[in-house]
Amino acid sequence: IKPGKPIAIGSIDQCKFFGLPGNPVSALVTLNLLVQPAMQKLSGMDQIQPIIVKGICESSLSKKPGRKDYQRGIAFRDPEGNWRVKSTGSQGSARITSVADGNCYIVLDEDAGNISAGDDVNIQFFDEIIL
Repeated sequence: IKPGKPIAIGSIDQCKFFGLPGNPVSALVTLNLLVQPAMQKLSGMDQIQPIIVKGICESSLSKKPGRKDYQRGIAFRDPEGNWRVKSTGSQGSARITSVADGNCYIVLDEDAGNISAGDDVNIQFFDEIIL
């Protein structure tokens, strides 16, 4: 996934550990998408599936095929009730403002390339309360 490397997962004796990337956005994305679900499973909790909705992207997004990409965005409903999303701007893994200014991930599949304004995209909210 992008952003989100490197990551380490292992155990010493009976103690599990997760090593997160050094860049703040990469650390947050891997925490949300990998570590929290793993912790839920290890503790016997029901795994909470993320809520993903379809929306119309209002920004052009750069992406190379090959990795699933979680770009940060601002999702909102238009007057007709449709979900729309726009980029928070620069998507560098050290740009914590891309998370602070946003409310969702714009989820781009592994095989996707660049996204044009007007394309349909998947939106995964940081917090389901927004819905």
